Amino acid sequence: MILLSQDSLITKGFLSCERNMLAERKRYATTAREQPLYRPSNDEIRDFASAAGLVACYLSKNLTHFRGRRTALFSRASDATADDQR
Repeated sequence: MILLSQDSLITKGFLSCERNMLAERKRYATTAREQPLYRPSNDEIRDFASAAGLVACYLSKNLTHFRGRRTALFSRASDATADDQR
C-alpha cells in the first residue's frame, strides 16, 4: 500500500477540481455556441402573455444583479381589467 502525504492529497484534489472546472467551461462554451440563450423582446413577451390569456407588466427595477435583465409580472387578463376598474 502506498501512503501519500497530506500535501500530495491536497495537490491531487486541487488538480482534480481544476480539471473538472476546465471541462465544465468547455461544455458551457460549446453549448452556448450551439444553442444561444433566447432573449425575447418586451413586445414578444406581451404577445406570448396575451396568447395565454395573461397580461405582462414590467417592474421599473431589475431583481437581479445582472445588467440588461428585466422582470415581468404576469396576471390573468380578467384580474387586470378588474383592477383597472377599481
